[in-house]
Amino acid sequence: MQEMKFRVTAKDGIHARPAAQIVETAQKFSSAVEFITAEARVNAKSIMEIMMLSAVYGTELVLQISGDDEQTALGEMTTLLLQNIAEAA
Repeated sequence: MQEMKFRVTAKDGIHARPAAQIVETAQKFSSAVEFITAEARVNAKSIMEIMMLSAVYGTELVLQISGDDEQTALGEMTTLLLQNIAEAA
């Protein structure tokens, strides 16, 4: 299992467009990809679940990945998040 902590730094938080990018990237992998907050744990392959997080500016997220391709998935997901919506916490 791989984990990385992030803080949402996009002023609009995780809205529909970045959520769709997250889902598109996560679905490329066989590993389970999840976001964990203080209130919830959601499947990053589901746009509905990501939107239900209501991850606004400042939200702390843990990206948790487990499976056969977890290393590759962590690299791609981290790159996506850091480039678009978050900073490492």
